[in-house]
Amino acid sequence: MYNIPDETLDTIAALGFDVYQNPDPHWRSYAYFTDGKHIGYFENDRFRGFKLSTVHIANKSTGTGFGLTDGTETVEFTREGLERAFIGAPVWANSVERDSVRKFDNMEHFLKCSFSQVECVRNGIDEYPHFQRSEDNVQKRKIRIDW
Repeated sequence: MYNIPDETLDTIAALGFDVYQNPDPHWRSYAYFTDGKHIGYFENDRFRGFKLSTVHIANKSTGTGFGLTDGTETVEFTREGLERAFIGAPVWANSVERDSVRKFDNMEHFLKCSFSQVECVRNGIDEYPHFQRSEDNVQKRKIRIDW
């Protein structure tokens, strides 16, 4: 099984994001993270390593999101690095793909519409009192995880 390690989920939460996963332990290789409004997707792919993707309402042109990493590049575990998943579409997407993107209003909207059963498994920075809640501190904190 290639579940996302607890340390990785803790890191994402320490950067201020709530983290959601499927309650079934067999489906813990992926997670959604959110700042409450924007939603990103993170996966531990057994062949390609950690992958980061956007999340939007499913459509025929682009599915449910765009993959932003192909597994050959390192996912940057900083707030800025993970916020890359909040974009509408990557620069390489064509105009039809970009026009097809409709973002969820917020995490509540996503949970109402999602086929995936997910629940909050980590709350953002409040759950980790050893991290100061200063936005400046969170923005500058560079955390790199090598597995």
